[in-house]
Amino acid sequence: MPRLYFLYLCIFLLLQCIITGGCTHLQMSGVLPSGASVSEIGNCDANAPFDLDMKGENIVYADSGLKIRNLGSGRSRMICPDTPSALAWSPDGSRIAAAFSRENEGTLRLYGFEGELQAEVKVPGNISSLAWRSRTDVLAMNIRVRQFSFGANLVEALLQWDGVSEPKRLIFFDNTLKPSTVKQGKDYLIRRLTFKLSPLGDEVLFVNVLDPPLFPTYFRVFLHNIDSGKAREIAKVSLDSGGGAFLGAGESILFGDGENRSLISDPWKDIMLRAIPTPGREVAVSSGGRYIMLDGNLYFEGTRTASFQESCRSNFSAFGGHMAVECGDRLYIVSGLKEDFSVKLQPKEIARIKELRKLLSDGLITSQDYRRSLEKTAQ
Repeated sequence: MPRLYFLYLCIFLLLQCIITGGCTHLQMSGVLPSGASVSEIGNCDANAPFDLDMKGENIVYADSGLKIRNLGSGRSRMICPDTPSALAWSPDGSRIAAAFSRENEGTLRLYGFEGELQAEVKVPGNISSLAWRSRTDVLAMNIRVRQFSFGANLVEALLQWDGVSEPKRLIFFDNTLKPSTVKQGKDYLIRRLTFKLSPLGDEVLFVNVLDPPLFPTYFRVFLHNIDSGKAREIAKVSLDSGGGAFLGAGESILFGDGENRSLISDPWKDIMLRAIPTPGREVAVSSGGRYIMLDGNLYFEGTRTASFQESCRSNFSAFGGHMAVECGDRLYIVSGLKEDFSVKLQPKEIARIKELRKLLSDGLITSQDYRRSLEKTAQ
Protein backbone atom coordinates (compact mmCIF):
# COMPACT_ATOMS: atom_id res chain seq x y z
CA MET A 1 0.00 0.00 0.00
CA PRO A 2 2.76 2.55 0.79
CA ARG A 3 4.39 1.85 -2.60
CA LEU A 4 1.06 2.36 -4.39
CA TYR A 5 0.50 5.62 -2.49
CA PHE A 6 3.99 6.79 -3.42
CA LEU A 7 3.31 5.98 -7.09
CA TYR A 8 0.05 7.97 -7.06
CA LEU A 9 1.85 10.89 -5.42
CA CYS A 10 4.54 10.93 -8.10
CA ILE A 11 1.92 10.85 -10.86
CA PHE A 12 0.03 13.73 -9.21
CA LEU A 13 3.16 15.88 -8.94
CA LEU A 14 4.07 15.13 -12.55
CA LEU A 15 0.62 16.23 -13.72
CA GLN A 16 0.92 19.42 -11.68
CA CYS A 17 4.21 20.20 -13.41
CA ILE A 18 2.62 19.70 -16.83
CA ILE A 19 -0.40 21.84 -16.00
CA THR A 20 1.69 24.76 -14.70
CA GLY A 21 3.93 24.77 -17.75
CA GLY A 22 6.87 22.67 -16.55
CA CYS A 23 8.53 21.67 -13.29
CA THR A 24 9.76 25.02 -11.98
CA HIS A 25 11.44 26.14 -8.80
CA LEU A 26 9.01 29.03 -8.44
CA GLN A 27 7.23 28.93 -5.09
CA MET A 28 3.56 29.85 -5.46
CA SER A 29 0.46 29.68 -3.32
CA GLY A 30 -3.10 30.34 -4.47
CA VAL A 31 -4.07 30.03 -8.13
CA LEU A 32 -3.30 31.96 -11.29
CA PRO A 33 -6.19 33.67 -13.12
CA SER A 34 -8.17 31.38 -15.40
CA GLY A 35 -6.22 30.43 -18.53
CA ALA A 36 -2.83 31.52 -17.15
CA SER A 37 0.20 29.26 -16.68
CA VAL A 38 3.77 29.63 -15.51
CA SER A 39 6.99 28.21 -16.96
CA GLU A 40 10.68 28.65 -16.29
CA ILE A 41 12.91 30.75 -18.56
CA GLY A 42 16.25 29.98 -16.91
CA ASN A 43 19.18 31.58 -15.13
CA CYS A 44 19.64 35.33 -14.73
CA ASP A 45 21.73 37.74 -12.70
CA ALA A 46 19.96 38.47 -9.41
CA ASN A 47 18.58 42.01 -9.03
CA ALA A 48 19.49 42.87 -12.63
CA PRO A 49 16.98 44.45 -15.05
CA PHE A 50 14.87 42.56 -17.61
CA ASP A 51 12.14 43.55 -20.07
CA LEU A 52 9.61 41.86 -22.33
CA ASP A 53 8.87 43.08 -25.84
CA MET A 54 5.41 44.42 -26.67
CA LYS A 55 3.85 41.01 -27.44
CA GLY A 56 5.75 39.08 -24.78
CA GLU A 57 7.52 36.95 -27.40
CA ASN A 58 11.10 37.94 -26.51
CA ILE A 59 12.86 38.95 -23.31
CA VAL A 60 16.07 40.91 -22.82
CA TYR A 61 17.87 40.22 -19.54
CA ALA A 62 21.23 39.86 -17.79
CA ASP A 63 22.97 36.51 -17.44
CA SER A 64 26.74 37.10 -17.18
CA GLY A 65 26.19 39.67 -19.91
CA LEU A 66 23.26 41.05 -21.91
CA LYS A 67 21.07 38.43 -23.62
CA ILE A 68 17.97 38.19 -25.80
CA ARG A 69 15.82 35.07 -25.59
CA ASN A 70 12.93 34.01 -27.80
CA LEU A 71 10.36 32.50 -25.46
CA GLY A 72 8.76 30.33 -28.13
CA SER A 73 11.89 28.56 -29.35
CA GLY A 74 13.92 28.93 -26.15
CA ARG A 75 16.91 30.15 -28.17
CA SER A 76 19.03 32.91 -26.65
CA ARG A 77 21.93 34.99 -27.92
CA MET A 78 24.48 37.16 -26.15
CA ILE A 79 24.46 40.83 -27.16
CA CYS A 80 27.42 42.00 -25.11
CA PRO A 81 29.43 40.81 -22.10
CA ASP A 82 28.53 43.85 -19.95
CA THR A 83 25.83 43.69 -17.27
CA PRO A 84 23.15 46.40 -17.71
CA SER A 85 21.77 48.71 -15.03
CA ALA A 86 18.52 49.36 -16.97
CA LEU A 87 16.70 47.96 -20.03
CA ALA A 88 13.72 48.93 -22.18
CA TRP A 89 12.30 47.39 -25.35
CA SER A 90 11.08 49.87 -27.98
CA PRO A 91 7.29 50.11 -28.57
CA ASP A 92 7.52 48.33 -31.93
CA GLY A 93 9.88 45.62 -30.65
CA SER A 94 12.62 46.45 -33.14
CA ARG A 95 15.18 48.01 -30.77
CA ILE A 96 16.47 47.76 -27.23
CA ALA A 97 17.67 50.61 -25.04
CA ALA A 98 20.29 49.49 -22.55
CA ALA A 99 22.17 51.40 -19.86
CA PHE A 100 25.44 50.43 -18.22
CA SER A 101 26.83 52.06 -15.08
CA ARG A 102 30.36 51.74 -13.75
CA GLU A 103 32.36 53.86 -11.30
CA ASN A 104 29.95 56.81 -11.52
CA GLU A 105 29.95 56.81 -15.32
CA GLY A 106 26.98 55.75 -17.42
CA THR A 107 26.65 54.53 -20.99
CA LEU A 108 23.44 54.57 -23.02
CA ARG A 109 23.21 52.21 -25.98
CA LEU A 110 20.65 51.36 -28.64
CA TYR A 111 20.68 47.84 -30.08
CA GLY A 112 18.80 46.39 -33.02
CA PHE A 113 16.66 43.28 -32.71
CA GLU A 114 19.56 41.06 -33.75
CA GLY A 115 21.82 42.67 -31.15
CA GLU A 116 23.72 45.03 -33.45
CA LEU A 117 24.90 48.26 -31.77
CA GLN A 118 23.20 51.26 -33.40
CA ALA A 119 24.10 54.17 -31.14
CA GLU A 120 26.01 54.94 -27.94
CA VAL A 121 26.57 57.93 -25.67
CA LYS A 122 28.33 58.37 -22.33
CA VAL A 123 26.97 60.44 -19.45
CA PRO A 124 28.42 61.15 -16.00
CA GLY A 125 26.82 59.20 -13.15
CA ASN A 126 24.64 56.09 -13.06
CA ILE A 127 21.46 55.21 -14.96
CA SER A 128 18.75 53.55 -12.88
CA SER A 129 15.80 53.19 -15.29
CA LEU A 130 14.74 53.62 -18.93
CA ALA A 131 11.54 54.05 -20.96
CA TRP A 132 10.73 54.80 -24.60
CA ARG A 133 8.72 58.01 -24.94
CA SER A 134 8.25 57.44 -28.69
CA ARG A 135 9.65 55.21 -31.42
CA THR A 136 12.81 57.34 -31.46
CA ASP A 137 13.21 58.96 -28.02
CA VAL A 138 14.39 57.22 -24.85
CA LEU A 139 14.06 58.59 -21.31
CA ALA A 140 16.76 57.75 -18.76
CA MET A 141 17.01 58.49 -15.04
CA ASN A 142 20.56 59.68 -14.41
CA ILE A 143 22.00 59.76 -10.85
CA ARG A 144 25.30 61.45 -10.00
CA VAL A 145 26.91 61.28 -6.56
CA ARG A 146 29.94 63.32 -5.47
CA GLN A 147 31.31 62.59 -2.01
CA PHE A 148 32.68 65.26 0.33
CA SER A 149 33.77 65.40 3.96
CA PHE A 150 30.31 66.70 4.96
CA GLY A 151 28.47 63.91 3.11
CA ALA A 152 27.62 63.80 -0.58
CA ASN A 153 25.93 65.76 -3.32
CA LEU A 154 23.31 63.73 -5.23
CA VAL A 155 22.02 65.01 -8.55
CA GLU A 156 18.98 63.36 -10.12
CA ALA A 157 18.11 64.16 -13.74
CA LEU A 158 15.71 62.75 -16.31
CA LEU A 159 17.37 62.68 -19.73
CA GLN A 160 15.82 62.35 -23.19
CA TRP A 161 17.93 60.87 -25.99
CA ASP A 162 17.13 60.28 -29.65
CA GLY A 163 20.21 58.21 -30.43
CA VAL A 164 21.67 61.03 -32.54
CA SER A 165 22.06 64.24 -30.54
CA GLU A 166 23.41 64.72 -27.03
CA PRO A 167 20.91 63.78 -24.29
CA LYS A 168 18.59 66.60 -23.22
CA ARG A 169 17.81 67.19 -19.54
CA LEU A 170 14.07 67.36 -18.69
CA ILE A 171 14.09 67.15 -14.87
CA PHE A 172 16.80 68.17 -12.42
CA PHE A 173 17.04 67.76 -8.62
CA ASP A 174 20.08 68.56 -6.46
CA ASN A 175 20.24 67.20 -2.89
CA THR A 176 22.76 66.82 -0.07
CA LEU A 177 23.17 63.49 1.73
CA LYS A 178 24.38 63.12 5.31
CA PRO A 179 27.57 61.06 5.90
CA SER A 180 25.47 58.46 7.75
CA THR A 181 23.18 58.07 4.72
CA VAL A 182 26.12 57.60 2.36
CA LYS A 183 27.62 55.05 4.73
CA GLN A 184 24.37 53.06 4.84
CA GLY A 185 24.53 52.53 1.08
CA LYS A 186 24.32 55.04 -1.75
CA ASP A 187 24.15 52.18 -4.27
CA TYR A 188 20.84 51.09 -2.76
CA LEU A 189 19.51 54.65 -3.11
CA ILE A 190 20.59 54.83 -6.74
CA ARG A 191 18.70 51.61 -7.59
CA ARG A 192 15.54 52.97 -5.92
CA LEU A 193 15.60 56.39 -7.62
CA THR A 194 13.60 55.38 -10.67
CA PHE A 195 10.68 56.63 -12.77
CA LYS A 196 7.62 55.35 -14.65
CA LEU A 197 6.29 56.89 -17.86
CA SER A 198 2.56 57.50 -18.30
CA PRO A 199 0.69 55.50 -21.00
CA LEU A 200 0.38 58.66 -23.16
CA GLY A 201 4.05 59.58 -22.69
CA ASP A 202 3.36 63.04 -21.31
CA GLU A 203 3.93 62.51 -17.58
CA VAL A 204 6.36 60.66 -15.33
CA LEU A 205 6.16 59.39 -11.77
CA PHE A 206 9.58 59.57 -10.18
CA VAL A 207 11.20 59.14 -6.79
CA ASN A 208 13.37 61.85 -5.22
CA VAL A 209 15.40 61.53 -2.01
CA LEU A 210 15.30 64.11 0.79
CA ASP A 211 17.83 63.91 3.63
CA PRO A 212 17.17 66.69 6.20
CA PRO A 213 19.96 67.22 8.78
CA LEU A 214 17.96 66.46 11.94
CA PHE A 215 15.38 64.01 10.57
CA PRO A 216 15.32 60.56 8.94
CA THR A 217 15.94 60.24 5.21
CA TYR A 218 12.85 59.62 3.05
CA PHE A 219 11.63 59.52 -0.52
CA ARG A 220 9.15 61.83 -2.23
CA VAL A 221 7.00 60.60 -5.10
CA PHE A 222 6.41 63.29 -7.75
CA LEU A 223 4.10 63.53 -10.74
CA HIS A 224 5.88 65.58 -13.42
CA ASN A 225 4.26 66.86 -16.60
CA ILE A 226 6.96 66.83 -19.29
CA ASP A 227 5.23 69.42 -21.51
CA SER A 228 4.67 72.00 -18.76
CA GLY A 229 7.81 71.20 -16.81
CA LYS A 230 5.81 71.34 -13.57
CA ALA A 231 5.98 68.72 -10.80
CA ARG A 232 3.52 67.90 -8.04
CA GLU A 233 4.42 65.98 -4.88
CA ILE A 234 2.17 62.96 -4.46
CA ALA A 235 3.47 61.33 -1.29
CA LYS A 236 6.27 60.96 1.21
CA VAL A 237 7.40 57.33 1.57
CA SER A 238 10.18 55.30 3.17
CA LEU A 239 13.44 54.32 1.48
CA ASP A 240 12.07 50.81 0.94
CA SER A 241 9.26 52.04 -1.32
CA GLY A 242 9.17 50.65 -4.84
CA GLY A 243 7.93 54.01 -6.12
CA GLY A 244 4.80 54.50 -8.17
CA ALA A 245 3.08 53.30 -11.33
CA PHE A 246 0.25 54.54 -13.53
CA LEU A 247 -2.98 52.54 -13.63
CA GLY A 248 -4.91 52.01 -16.85
CA ALA A 249 -4.96 55.19 -18.95
CA GLY A 250 -3.03 57.03 -16.24
CA GLU A 251 -5.90 58.74 -14.43
CA SER A 252 -4.96 57.08 -11.14
CA ILE A 253 -1.67 55.98 -9.65
CA LEU A 254 -0.38 53.23 -7.38
CA PHE A 255 2.51 53.63 -4.95
CA GLY A 256 3.84 51.78 -1.92
CA ASP A 257 4.78 53.47 1.35
CA GLY A 258 7.54 50.88 1.82
CA GLU A 259 6.37 49.99 5.34
CA ASN A 260 2.74 48.98 5.68
CA ARG A 261 0.52 49.53 2.67
CA SER A 262 0.18 50.44 -1.00
CA LEU A 263 -2.24 53.13 -2.12
CA ILE A 264 -4.26 53.79 -5.25
CA SER A 265 -5.10 57.47 -5.51
CA ASP A 266 -6.29 60.29 -7.75
CA PRO A 267 -3.13 62.41 -8.07
CA TRP A 268 -5.03 65.67 -8.65
CA LYS A 269 -7.74 65.42 -6.05
CA ASP A 270 -5.50 64.01 -3.29
CA ILE A 271 -8.13 61.30 -2.80
CA MET A 272 -7.19 57.79 -1.73
CA LEU A 273 -9.25 55.34 -3.78
CA ARG A 274 -8.01 52.12 -2.22
CA ALA A 275 -5.47 50.81 0.29
CA ILE A 276 -3.79 47.40 -0.12
CA PRO A 277 -2.18 45.88 2.99
CA THR A 278 1.33 45.32 1.58
CA PRO A 279 4.25 47.81 1.67
CA GLY A 280 4.82 48.06 -2.09
CA ARG A 281 8.57 47.48 -2.09
CA GLU A 282 8.21 45.86 -5.52
CA VAL A 283 5.52 47.33 -7.79
CA ALA A 284 4.42 46.34 -11.32
CA VAL A 285 1.19 47.07 -13.21
CA SER A 286 -0.11 45.66 -16.51
CA SER A 287 -0.82 48.08 -19.36
CA GLY A 288 -4.59 47.86 -18.99
CA GLY A 289 -4.43 48.01 -15.20
CA ARG A 290 -6.20 44.69 -14.79
CA TYR A 291 -3.24 43.00 -13.08
CA ILE A 292 -1.03 44.31 -10.28
CA MET A 293 2.05 42.69 -8.75
CA LEU A 294 2.91 43.92 -5.26
CA ASP A 295 5.65 42.30 -3.18
CA GLY A 296 5.16 38.97 -4.94
CA ASN A 297 1.34 39.08 -4.78
CA LEU A 298 -0.61 38.98 -8.04
CA TYR A 299 -3.92 40.89 -8.00
CA PHE A 300 -6.54 40.41 -10.71
CA GLU A 301 -9.15 43.18 -10.84
CA GLY A 302 -8.42 44.06 -7.22
CA THR A 303 -8.45 40.51 -5.81
CA ARG A 304 -5.30 38.65 -4.83
CA THR A 305 -5.16 35.35 -6.70
CA ALA A 306 -1.60 34.06 -6.34
CA SER A 307 1.43 34.75 -4.16
CA PHE A 308 5.07 34.20 -4.99
CA GLN A 309 8.17 35.02 -2.96
CA GLU A 310 7.97 38.52 -1.49
CA SER A 311 11.25 39.62 -3.09
CA CYS A 312 10.21 38.57 -6.63
CA ARG A 313 10.27 41.36 -9.23
CA SER A 314 7.94 41.50 -12.23
CA ASN A 315 7.50 43.11 -15.62
CA PHE A 316 4.43 42.95 -17.88
CA SER A 317 4.40 42.96 -21.68
CA ALA A 318 2.44 45.84 -23.21
CA PHE A 319 0.22 43.38 -25.09
CA GLY A 320 0.05 39.63 -25.37
CA GLY A 321 -0.84 38.84 -21.74
CA HIS A 322 2.62 37.94 -20.41
CA MET A 323 4.44 38.70 -17.16
CA ALA A 324 8.13 38.00 -16.52
CA VAL A 325 9.03 37.21 -12.91
CA GLU A 326 12.52 37.26 -11.40
CA CYS A 327 13.08 35.43 -8.12
CA GLY A 328 16.71 35.45 -7.06
CA ASP A 329 18.75 34.16 -9.97
CA ARG A 330 15.88 32.53 -11.89
CA LEU A 331 13.50 33.97 -14.49
CA TYR A 332 9.93 32.76 -15.13
CA ILE A 333 7.15 33.69 -17.53
CA VAL A 334 3.44 33.78 -16.71
CA SER A 335 1.38 33.50 -19.92
CA GLY A 336 -2.32 33.62 -20.72
CA LEU A 337 -3.20 36.79 -18.79
CA LYS A 338 -6.25 38.32 -20.41
CA GLU A 339 -5.94 42.10 -20.55
CA ASP A 340 -8.82 44.45 -21.35
CA PHE A 341 -8.13 47.15 -23.95
CA SER A 342 -11.75 47.96 -24.75
CA VAL A 343 -11.13 51.73 -25.07
CA LYS A 344 -8.73 52.80 -27.82
CA LEU A 345 -8.08 56.52 -28.02
CA GLN A 346 -7.77 58.26 -31.37
CA PRO A 347 -4.83 60.63 -32.07
CA LYS A 348 -7.05 63.72 -31.68
CA GLU A 349 -8.33 62.46 -28.33
CA ILE A 350 -4.78 61.77 -27.12
CA ALA A 351 -3.66 65.27 -28.13
CA ARG A 352 -6.65 66.78 -26.35
CA ILE A 353 -5.98 64.85 -23.13
CA LYS A 354 -2.31 65.84 -23.17
CA GLU A 355 -3.25 69.50 -23.58
CA LEU A 356 -5.71 69.29 -20.70
CA ARG A 357 -3.10 67.68 -18.45
CA LYS A 358 -0.62 70.41 -19.33
CA LEU A 359 -3.20 73.09 -18.41
CA LEU A 360 -3.97 71.23 -15.19
CA SER A 361 -0.27 71.00 -14.33
CA ASP A 362 0.15 74.74 -15.01
CA GLY A 363 -2.76 75.48 -12.66
CA LEU A 364 -4.82 77.05 -15.45
CA ILE A 365 -7.74 74.67 -14.93
CA THR A 366 -9.04 72.78 -11.88
CA SER A 367 -9.32 69.02 -11.48
CA GLN A 368 -13.10 69.44 -11.87
CA ASP A 369 -12.58 71.27 -15.19
CA TYR A 370 -10.26 68.49 -16.28
CA ARG A 371 -12.75 65.72 -15.45
CA ARG A 372 -15.62 67.52 -17.19
CA SER A 373 -13.49 68.05 -20.30
CA LEU A 374 -12.49 64.39 -20.27
CA GLU A 375 -16.14 63.35 -20.25
CA LYS A 376 -16.82 65.59 -23.26
CA THR A 377 -13.78 64.16 -25.08
CA ALA A 378 -15.07 60.61 -24.52
CA GLN A 379 -18.50 61.42 -25.96
